[in-house]
Amino acid sequence: MTTPPNPGTGSPPSDPRLPGERPLVSLRTAVIFLIGFFFGLIAGGLTYLDGHSTAMAVLAGLGAVGVSIPVLHVMIGGH
Repeated sequence: MTTPPNPGTGSPPSDPRLPGERPLVSLRTAVIFLIGFFFGLIAGGLTYLDGHSTAMAVLAGLGAVGVSIPVLHVMIGGH
């Protein structure tokens, strides 16, 4: 049995994960998806502001995400 950290010190536990447990998504993957969705929002927003319907703007945004993620994967080399 381990003793809990002293509540009076105010220091958080160092790492709540179990030893040997890996994160679900790496930082590189999260950044690639975040930038891809940002590009999708820009493309969808511009399409909507151009006067097209909401459905067309959503399709344009999803298309931009689908195209940008593989490109970002190659541009942001990790391995």
